Amino acid sequence: MKYFSDYKTKRLAMGTAKNELTGCTMLTVVSTRAVYMGHFYENLGFVNYDYPRNDPEPADFTQNVENLIRGHKPLFRAKGDALDVAAFTGDGEQCFAALMVPRYNTGTQAAYYPDLNQRLVNLILELIPGCRAVIYEYWARPKPRPGHALALFEYESNADGKGNADWRLWYENVYEQASKLGMQVIP
Repeated sequence: MKYFSDYKTKRLAMGTAKNELTGCTMLTVVSTRAVYMGHFYENLGFVNYDYPRNDPEPADFTQNVENLIRGHKPLFRAKGDALDVAAFTGDGEQCFAALMVPRYNTGTQAAYYPDLNQRLVNLILELIPGCRAVIYEYWARPKPRPGHALALFEYESNADGKGNADWRLWYENVYEQASKLGMQVIP
């Protein structure tokens, strides 16, 4: 959870860095004042192929994804910040949420875990009514091609050189920008 007011004189960049996604889900929730970016591991929250069918500690979506976002306990092998709902709600506040989810290589868009992806969208809409939410799919491969399966968020307090703040989000070749979405970012 990062607040833009902490970055009045410096740039904020966060994301997967050089680590390509091979089945994990990225969630980015951004408003005019803050950003929340979560990297949810496939084997902790969605399905765990590495353990036997009767694994005493199977993947747990509620504990490793929903509870982390809500700030609830218990957390099972999950760590990170909860979503500070106050940074995304309020009079005139605008919010945008994007999920980057794995998909099969079938020639058509066919996401892994469609029910869990929808639960995640529903959770964001429950916590932040009116938030615009979209799902982007990436081809989950054991070894992604360079530039694929990467996520990057960037905020600048003087993005245009005229004192106007803006944020940008890249999910592979998809690009979103606050100013293009009609959001007035508060530096």
